[in-house]
Amino acid sequence: MDENHYSEVFVVGGFKWRISIYPKGNNTKEYLSMYLNTADSSTLTSESGLSRIVKFSLTVVNQLDRNKSIKTSTCKDFKDISSGWGFREFLLLSEIRDLSKGYLVNDNVIVEAEVQFVRVILDS
Repeated sequence: MDENHYSEVFVVGGFKWRISIYPKGNNTKEYLSMYLNTADSSTLTSESGLSRIVKFSLTVVNQLDRNKSIKTSTCKDFKDISSGWGFREFLLLSEIRDLSKGYLVNDNVIVEAEVQFVRVILDS
């Protein structure tokens, strides 16, 4: 189970998105890695000039105390065929595996994403 996993595709602002999760890290073995990806990047070309400025946050929900959930936010430019942005060292796997911490309950980890467009630019 070293590979990454994808959420279902969801639509925000008329564009398709998905979350990619690396349960055993992305080039790091100690952290959960998570990214927001464009799910329609294969339809974009470098000539399209499409730039999507997006503010987003990814959250690992604490299922015992929601106030202890881990949320990280950023603002990035998803330009042309850029596949995604995110966090390679989102949360220590030891924190997730520690059942007393509340991130892993009944073998489930809940991940949330919030996506907000700042602006969409089409260069000519």
